[in-house]
Amino acid sequence: MIDSPCDAPRPPGLRRGVSVLVLTVSMAATACALVAPAHARAAASQQLVVLLDDHVARTHPSPHAHRIESVAARRPLTRVRTVLPVIGHARAPGGQSWAHVRLPGRPSGHKGWIPTHKTRPAFTAWHISIKLSARRV
Repeated sequence: MIDSPCDAPRPPGLRRGVSVLVLTVSMAATACALVAPAHARAAASQQLVVLLDDHVARTHPSPHAHRIESVAARRPLTRVRTVLPVIGHARAPGGQSWAHVRLPGRPSGHKGWIPTHKTRPAFTAWHISIKLSARRV
């Protein structure tokens, strides 16, 4: 039997290093979103919303719109507050304010509308730049 280089196990240090890198980037982004200083808010590159209670995401900014999914106020595994990127805002005819947000989970990039009551606005100056052609993050 011939062993190919693809079948060779990766050294444990490489796997651990990649895992630590991914964890560090995600933790840094979350921490910066929650504690961004006032000067960072002025030049924020991304508006966020922190959920203070569970919400129902809907297809349009209306309590009668089709329900997409429930979004928990805390992440299931870590129990930290859910922080969602805001895409836009709207005000319903009754005066209720809504935020258009990217939703967690799959499929990646799905979005919905949540009412802004029981949320807290947040900002982050951090952003992730990905260049697929250069294979750079």
